[in-house]
Amino acid sequence: MLRVIASPALQLVAVYFAEYVVSVGWASKSNPKPNKSDWWATNAYEVLAFLYQFGVLIARSSIPFFIIRRISVLTTLQGLNFVLWGFHAFFLFLPLWLQFVSMVYCGLLGGFMYVSVFYLLLSDSDSLSASDRELGINLTSIAVNFGIVTSSVFELILFNTALKD
Repeated sequence: MLRVIASPALQLVAVYFAEYVVSVGWASKSNPKPNKSDWWATNAYEVLAFLYQFGVLIARSSIPFFIIRRISVLTTLQGLNFVLWGFHAFFLFLPLWLQFVSMVYCGLLGGFMYVSVFYLLLSDSDSLSASDRELGINLTSIAVNFGIVTSSVFELILFNTALKD
């Protein structure tokens, strides 16, 4: 059973770690001195948070239309998005409109990963018995939360060292 859920669970940890660092941490550092006369720039963090949630909503609603079975692609894409936002947090080079697009993308990747992993765990009746499936879903849910908690620890350390104001 662990052989079946280990890879998806670890990839979910990676995607959620990257997703929450981007959507909360990097986003909070992405526009430190907004133009007060520009509503979009002044409210960029809130708009980014909304756009992230919008991407998640769209992706988590996608299961009736298609399933992404190659979740490693989503993990890789979210990792690249994490790197892009990390460079932006340090060097502030992304225009606001591209931050908005990239944040929707971040939410889409996280939402697609979430529904795909859980769909695959629920529908893969050949590899897991019913009791193993339930345990696998619970362990995978714990993995999601582990990714979120580690992202918070990462942000606390980073924002009190390298990205300290």
